[in-house]
Amino acid sequence: MKSITRLAAQAMMRKNPLICLFLSSSLLTGCASSGLKSGYYIDDVYEEAKRYYESRDYEEAKKYYMQFNEQHPDSPLNEVTMYHVADCYRQTSEYDKALEAYQALIDKYQDGFWANLARDDMRDIQVKQQSN
Repeated sequence: MKSITRLAAQAMMRKNPLICLFLSSSLLTGCASSGLKSGYYIDDVYEEAKRYYESRDYEEAKKYYMQFNEQHPDSPLNEVTMYHVADCYRQTSEYDKALEAYQALIDKYQDGFWANLARDDMRDIQVKQQSN
C-alpha cells in the first residue's frame, strides 16, 4: 500500500509538475549550498536546464540536464536530473527513449523518490502504448 505522503507527492507532480520541480529544486539547492554534500553546487548549466524545463522547452532542457550529468557525475542532483531527462523524452512523445531513461534511473537509484516516480511514469507510458 502506498503511503499518504507518496500519494500526495504523486498527485502534486501530476497536477502541477512545475510546483514539484520548484520545491525539489529549492530543497536540493538548500542542501547543496548548506554543505550537506560539500563540493557540489547548483551551476549555470543546471539553472538553464531548470529554466527551459519550466518554460516547457523540453528539447533544450534535456540537453542541459544531460550536460549537467556529464559534468557532475557524482552530484546529489543526478537522480533529479535523470528523472527530468526521461520526462523530457516523455513530454516530446519519445516513449521508447523515455522508458530507457526511466529504467536507467531505476537501475541506479532503486528505491529513491525519483525512481519511484519513474516507475509510475513507465506504467503510464506502457498503458498508453497498449491502448494505441
